Amino acid sequence: MQKHLFLIICGLLVFMLSPDAHADSDPTYINKGQVLVKLKPAFAYMNSDGAGMRTNAWESLAPALSVHKVHSFSTGKVKNAAAAKRATGKSNIDLRLYHQISIDPEMPVEEAIAMLYKSGAVEIAEPVYAAESYLTPNDPRLTNQYYLPLVNALDAWDLVSNPTNIIIAILDSGVELQHPDLAANIYTNEADPIDGVDNDEDGYVDNYYGWDFAGNDYISLTGDNDPGTDLENLSHGTMVAGAASAVTNNGEGIAGVGFNARLMILKHSADNDTRGDGGNALLNNILQGVLYAAEHGADIINSSYGSTYYSQISHDIYRYVALEYDVLVVAAAGNESSVEPHYPSDYDYVLSVAATTQTDARASFSNYGYKVDISAPGQSILTTAVGGGYTSTNGTSFASPIVAGAAALVKTLYPDFNGAQVGEVLRTTADPAFNNSLSATYKDKMGRGRLDMYRALTVQSPSIRMDNSYIQGPNGDVAKAGQEALIYGDFINFLWPASGASVTLTPLSGHITMLQATVELGDMQMMDRKSNETTPFRIRVNAGAPSNAEIVFRLDFTANGYTDYQYIKILINPSYFNINENLVATTLAGNGRLGYQDTNQAQGLGFVYNDVNMLFEMGVMMGISQSRLVSTVRNATPGETDNDFRVVNEILRDNPGMVSDADVYGTFDDSRASPLSRLNVEVDYRSFVWRETPFEKMVMVEYDVTNIGNSDLEDFYLGLYADWDINQDNFQDKAGWDAATQTGYIYTPDPAERWVGAIQVLTGTPNYWAIDNDEDIEDNPFGVYDGYTDDEKFRSMSNGVGREEAGITGEGTGNDVSHTVSSGPYSIPAGGTVRIAFALHGGSSIEDILSSAEATTALYATIKDGERPDPALPPTGIIQNDVPGLSIYPNPAQDILNISLPQTGKEPVLVRLMDITGRHLESRKYVAGNTIVQLDMPRKDGIYILEVTQGEKRTIRRVVVQH
Repeated sequence: MQKHLFLIICGLLVFMLSPDAHADSDPTYINKGQVLVKLKPAFAYMNSDGAGMRTNAWESLAPALSVHKVHSFSTGKVKNAAAAKRATGKSNIDLRLYHQISIDPEMPVEEAIAMLYKSGAVEIAEPVYAAESYLTPNDPRLTNQYYLPLVNALDAWDLVSNPTNIIIAILDSGVELQHPDLAANIYTNEADPIDGVDNDEDGYVDNYYGWDFAGNDYISLTGDNDPGTDLENLSHGTMVAGAASAVTNNGEGIAGVGFNARLMILKHSADNDTRGDGGNALLNNILQGVLYAAEHGADIINSSYGSTYYSQISHDIYRYVALEYDVLVVAAAGNESSVEPHYPSDYDYVLSVAATTQTDARASFSNYGYKVDISAPGQSILTTAVGGGYTSTNGTSFASPIVAGAAALVKTLYPDFNGAQVGEVLRTTADPAFNNSLSATYKDKMGRGRLDMYRALTVQSPSIRMDNSYIQGPNGDVAKAGQEALIYGDFINFLWPASGASVTLTPLSGHITMLQATVELGDMQMMDRKSNETTPFRIRVNAGAPSNAEIVFRLDFTANGYTDYQYIKILINPSYFNINENLVATTLAGNGRLGYQDTNQAQGLGFVYNDVNMLFEMGVMMGISQSRLVSTVRNATPGETDNDFRVVNEILRDNPGMVSDADVYGTFDDSRASPLSRLNVEVDYRSFVWRETPFEKMVMVEYDVTNIGNSDLEDFYLGLYADWDINQDNFQDKAGWDAATQTGYIYTPDPAERWVGAIQVLTGTPNYWAIDNDEDIEDNPFGVYDGYTDDEKFRSMSNGVGREEAGITGEGTGNDVSHTVSSGPYSIPAGGTVRIAFALHGGSSIEDILSSAEATTALYATIKDGERPDPALPPTGIIQNDVPGLSIYPNPAQDILNISLPQTGKEPVLVRLMDITGRHLESRKYVAGNTIVQLDMPRKDGIYILEVTQGEKRTIRRVVVQH
């Protein structure tokens, strides 16, 4: 059930719980007047006690928003004794940051989101999408429940029956509470009888039968205490509830899989909603229900709904309830017959359920994929219907509650198991014959097998899963083509002890060669966690591997009579390199960005000085006018980013380099820009870095811009836009300019955080514009909260030193600021090239920065006309100069650094450890061979330099020590 958290999560704007693939962009499915918001951590003080934010607090952030209602996810009061006992505090998710706000329904949601981003306080703002259930009607005359014997339910009931202490939360369209085959199993909150008083003080008045999170109207979504319904457009929930736990052994109708597990009814569809397929209602305010269920004692949450859009806020909430309350979330995999990602079923800590047929085959409508955990019958499911009757229906919507019902029996047998363990029991005991019968297209993509309830109650097996997997190249960096790399992770045995456990990694791609495929885990007790930090998997990324490729790997686990498998995805050959050779660390990307390759800040280091990341965004802008301008930074639409540059020559690194201690270089052009704005240029970019004083706080970047068009480019400018966040507590920074060194810098006036980030112009005529990000600040020409238009971009990089300072208004304590530092104008004839260079500095004071800048000016004068590496040729450092077959891990290191020595060569291997100043700390000599040696790390945290030489080969690596 555990899902690997991929290293890269893509997408500029994430959405929550939209209905299905054809409806995700349909305005019908957007909840008007509703926005999901996650505040930046620095603004947690606005909800410091977790009691929620008032509407006027939101209006202070976005005055034009007219917020009339706020639901803060932190306001839930855990009054249920079972839920309180299970609360663990393991999720590290701060619910104080998460809110759902109600605004004027006439205001376009995208406009509201723009206002929220403009505030500077919001990390994520998402539309609230209504969710659609996964239902396909079928023959109502079917009168038997074939699926009960198929999943061995009857045999299971002989072992465990009447799990009346187990609660399954049905988050759906509502349920007919008085249905004769459901009424006796409806969970009631005895602590809050219906008397008009919130007796249990949980914030919900008279929530005796559950709660209605949608109410009567899908526009207002005003909740109430009646989750019951007998409306045809809200029939889905009644069908789901019956599949999970219709009353069993009562001489009435059907038998629910969960026998007599209790059903917590949470209604998420408005009475008047007919917007879904077939006139059925959509589901709303689902995250509120997820939290409610966990806080009110649900053991299992059934989620028979979904979307193809990933939502970070949604993912956080599901992860929160699983880790904080040990809840098992069971979710339908979807009905699109698609292998595409699907949510919430693909989220970590969610048990994903695909659907099978009466003949124990894959249901043609069922989604599939490596994230599916288990399959269960989902075709021709006889279940309860509104009006007190019964119906037969299809969908993963009904496979999911069948598994949820089975989970109730497992939880009854093993009451101390957490939700993840309950899910793993079901997954590991599923009938493997079903999976083995599938064609190659679907094999291993319908889960481990089809649900087998009897096996779940009788078979005791280990269940080993890999978690937190990541990859490191030979220098602790990214894994590039032609290099060896190491794959690490944690291995958790969720269930019964495993003896002599091992795991073997196999790539499903010809771009990978395995060098060390098996890791011995040894004996593992229940809930043991082991890391392969000292014995990682070793691979070679083959030459010719595509850029930014997500490679699927299969993990095969073995132990005493136990076999299992898992699939993970890992990114290889990304189009960026981390630069971490001296006291500053950053990332250079092949798409023109610096600090991060992506806009989600998942791929890259930012800009780190003294262990503090000071950067939010940095990237290249080029233009000759407002209309002919290309960039890779934020654009006119808040939350969106330009992506105008295409990789021409893959990014490479020489270490040591032709020019510096480490050269990184590549080529991009502007062919991804629109034809009207395109400049027709090709750019050879480079970064240079030195370890010695006084250059150890600087990274130099250089751009050779070639006009590949047919027309001359007049008044050409190239600049770097950077949004620094030096003071990360309140974003109160200032920006300034030093004419003598041609350096723009951003710093915080807070004496406790004396860090400075800066960009220096090394060639041509400098231009500078300091920006107060909030355009509403008095006398501010423009800001970027409302977007950064091409007019504003060109103005900021083509007006000389147009605005020297920012963050100086008001009380002088600083603002959220950014700046543009550029060089120009230039005239580039057709076929001509100009060289433009900058330096990026980190320091502890403005004086520190300017001293570094003075030294850099002198340094560049000595190298500006020298030879440069050719991005069209193989890198010299990686292939020719590095010691072959060398691996160094982990990095960062704690007490021990492992060094895998080269396997070839007659010369001895010399290992030398130095501090960042070059002072010698330790030296050792070894014989070459396939051996791993260990080096004790210094007790003091910091950055150290490791030098490994063998004959004429030499590798230098920056090692971070963190105790």
